[in-house]
Amino acid sequence: MKGTIIYYLLIFILLVGCVGPGTGDFDIDLGENYSVISTSPDSIVIAPRNSSTNGWEAPIIPSKVTEVSQSENFILAKQIQELDDSDNHSTKINYWILNIVNDDVHGPLNEDEFETLTIDLNIHDIDFKDVKELYEIRNP
Repeated sequence: MKGTIIYYLLIFILLVGCVGPGTGDFDIDLGENYSVISTSPDSIVIAPRNSSTNGWEAPIIPSKVTEVSQSENFILAKQIQELDDSDNHSTKINYWILNIVNDDVHGPLNEDEFETLTIDLNIHDIDFKDVKELYEIRNP
């Protein structure tokens, strides 16, 4: 009898764990109809909202977005790109600049290109925040 109860309890726990959003699922509203969307710890993108479907359009900054900074007219993102190198599982850090006034997207950029473009676009006081930290700040 005790074994049967434990068996059903384990089945229940297993089924409940498979339902609903996972711990890596979240979205962060960035204003101007843009959001950070996480569907897993390794799939974090920035995409525009689609007002007609109340969902999101295709990502404009691909996975894996790790850090975000915002200013009045720009969303800045730091992204880790997995390289197709089956031997080394290497990554590359890219930077992206999204102009929320005219929807221009610049990227992927290396660090030097990013710094030059932020100067050209007159972007100051860049304060990158980890996306998980940003989520916790906005959803206490």
